[in-house]
Amino acid sequence: MGQTQEDMATAIFDITRQCLDSFDRVVVKHNESILNHLFIPGDDPPTSNSQNIDLEPEDLSILSCDPTTSDPKALQTFLEKWEDASRAVGSALDRLQVIAVAIRRASAKRINDTITALYTEEDVVFRRDIASLVRYRFPAARKELSQQLADSVAVRREMLPHNYRHAKRLAVRRVPENVPSAKQHRNANLEPEVATTHQVKDRIARHLSTPRALTTVTSTISTTQEDSFEYPPAPTASEGETQVQCPFCFTPLECRDLEKDKNGHWERHIDEHLEPYGCLFPRCAESLVFFARRHEWKAHMESSHSKDWLRKVHTKVWYCDIDHDSPKTFETELQWRKHMQNLESHPKRKLKAPTQAQLDGLSSMKRKFPLRDEFVCPLCEQVPEEIRPLVEKGTGEPTDMYNFVVDHVADHMKSLSLMAVPSLGTTTQETSGIS
Repeated sequence: MGQTQEDMATAIFDITRQCLDSFDRVVVKHNESILNHLFIPGDDPPTSNSQNIDLEPEDLSILSCDPTTSDPKALQTFLEKWEDASRAVGSALDRLQVIAVAIRRASAKRINDTITALYTEEDVVFRRDIASLVRYRFPAARKELSQQLADSVAVRREMLPHNYRHAKRLAVRRVPENVPSAKQHRNANLEPEVATTHQVKDRIARHLSTPRALTTVTSTISTTQEDSFEYPPAPTASEGETQVQCPFCFTPLECRDLEKDKNGHWERHIDEHLEPYGCLFPRCAESLVFFARRHEWKAHMESSHSKDWLRKVHTKVWYCDIDHDSPKTFETELQWRKHMQNLESHPKRKLKAPTQAQLDGLSSMKRKFPLRDEFVCPLCEQVPEEIRPLVEKGTGEPTDMYNFVVDHVADHMKSLSLMAVPSLGTTTQETSGIS
């Protein structure tokens, strides 16, 4: 990031902080009046964009309707307006959801571009090793899901130093100076850019000449089949100090909080950095939809992907029903394409193999999303053994078993995500020379 971009980022940070402080003052001063104030949209003059709003001003009279009225005609009018309003609100929410996904994707791409610009050999090795570990831990999981989980762990690991550098820059407030002329500004910016480039090259050269890949990476990866929740040790303060800095974000932590809650306060703080719970659906995963708290993740999975998400996630298959007694299914489109072009797999077909263009058109028609059996973990592809007897006998409470499987999946994800946290010594060593 160049000097101008850093200045811009700092300015945005300062403005945001001022806005938040202003909002806090407004809430403290006017909280009660704001909460008790009733806004009537119909009282506002129409805006220039009112033609794009599905909910017309005359329909807003629904806000003053009494649904308990005994007048059948008035009740019918209310119900009609309520239905129109509900459709308009639903349509608006759908559009907002599309916009939110687009924003998240753009933000995720920017983050990915930033962290991949300084890729080291260790990053490459870690991505390879974590992918192997996920396949080893969950051999029955779909290949696409395994790779998605590995990528999410790797991107978390790569984001930690990026967040560290960002926090370190924000920790040093810049003193305002006189604004130079445009020519002076261009000349002044030239040398820092060159210096920064040399620093980056030196840092990459150090990694390539003395790679820590196998020693540090494999030491942080366990091959156990059990879920492990090992956090890095909490930082310790010197004698007489009441605060200690988080080595990942420079946030001062109260020693009494760390001591009073033992490791709970520190672990929650690490969770804020790591956001160990990620959405398993590919579109959200591409947008880096991560959550620090388990209940937030659960709410997202159910609200965005329905309560049947365990049965729906990563179930897409392609099938061939030509010259087969029963359709032959394939986990990936590539496998399906190879099968379709293999003439030996279709002895009754006299024609030549289909072209890529023909397969492109056929692909969407030969794709389906079969539901997974109930209470099956999408990573293990089986019912957790703790509730398996209840499922087989049909004696378990469905809600309790569903919640158990959801927590079971969450444990898998948290265990994998914690592997992204490097040792504190590695983090300190790697970031100590970054200004």
